[in-house]
Amino acid sequence: MTIIELYYNEDKKICKVKASGHSNFKSGDDIVCASVSSITQTALLGLINVVNLAIDYVVEDGFLSFEIPDNLTYEEDLKVDAILSTMREGLLDIQSGYSKFVKLEEKYNVY
Repeated sequence: MTIIELYYNEDKKICKVKASGHSNFKSGDDIVCASVSSITQTALLGLINVVNLAIDYVVEDGFLSFEIPDNLTYEEDLKVDAILSTMREGLLDIQSGYSKFVKLEEKYNVY
């Protein structure tokens, strides 16, 4: 199963993303894992290349993690919120169609 953890700060904004696991479809046919990877990695690319954030991240086979810096400008905060909220909507959509293979966990007031 692929588990995606979204961590929220006290302002109820996503501040950390962690995705791990595989959905265990046959290699080459794993559209669920590919979809989750595409959505999360595209969000990460948007944060780095569109918002121009310096983000520490890890991308490995079956694992992705990144954390949003807490010293954002107002404009950066708006862009980050738009990117991560859109990512969340895509992940929720995948979970609704493939709940046996994808679980989205949302953790509030962690940071």
